[in-house]
Amino acid sequence: MAIQNKKIIILGSTGKIGKELANKLKKNELYLSFKKKRSTSFNSMENVKFFSLNFKKPESFLMKLKKYKKIFKSADLIVNTIGTQGQIDNFYRQKLDNFGATFNINFILNFILIKFIYSIVKKDKRILILLFSGGGSLSYRKNFFSYSIAKICLVKLTEIAAKEVSKKFFRINIISPGVFLSNMTKQVLKNYKKTTKSEIMKINSSQKKTNINIEKLVNLIEFLLLGNGKILTGKVISSSWDKITAFSLSQIKKIQKSEKFLLRRVG
Repeated sequence: MAIQNKKIIILGSTGKIGKELANKLKKNELYLSFKKKRSTSFNSMENVKFFSLNFKKPESFLMKLKKYKKIFKSADLIVNTIGTQGQIDNFYRQKLDNFGATFNINFILNFILIKFIYSIVKKDKRILILLFSGGGSLSYRKNFFSYSIAKICLVKLTEIAAKEVSKKFFRINIISPGVFLSNMTKQVLKNYKKTTKSEIMKINSSQKKTNINIEKLVNLIEFLLLGNGKILTGKVISSSWDKITAFSLSQIKKIQKSEKFLLRRVG
């Protein structure tokens, strides 16, 4: 069920998840965004085109999206891997400017992206939008206030946006991919004074499973785009733990009608 010959946009190709997905999905027509400098690791790949995005300012981000309107309009899959850990600290020591910047990147940019796709998509085109969650959006995570709040809001946005787009032909889901050996995890380990021992142990243990977690992530994306999961929308799914790729079509239909795999995770 490998994805082939699809038009795929990956926002944030310089991050760990973006790079890995680009490599795994290289048999497709890929459009990869970068912030300042594109990675030379993609030079040997065929069917790859690059474009730059400024995501520090929401207005500039929207202007760039409009510039590449034709690309987005004809996409089969849009994956937004752009994200930031933000200030690692609790709520009471959180600086407002830092919180605002973290919220902009992790939430507001996705808000803009979804509204933009809604404004350009046609009824004869089916697009799957995939966003990313994790890291305290579904359970308490000490000293990750700004990241957790933004991701909680993003999970709920996904749920609401999917409900209110029934007359348009695109779906939107959010994935919790587990822990990878990435710049974000390295940042957490550097801030060891504000990181709990359990957090460090979890990261060290999970990093050994980076390749396995990548494979599970790709399998889930394939399932949502081509498999029984292609009717799912508005859901938050863990690629590492939920094992949803083994579900039958009848099970998936029940899930879509239920309260399961939403922010409440019950039903």
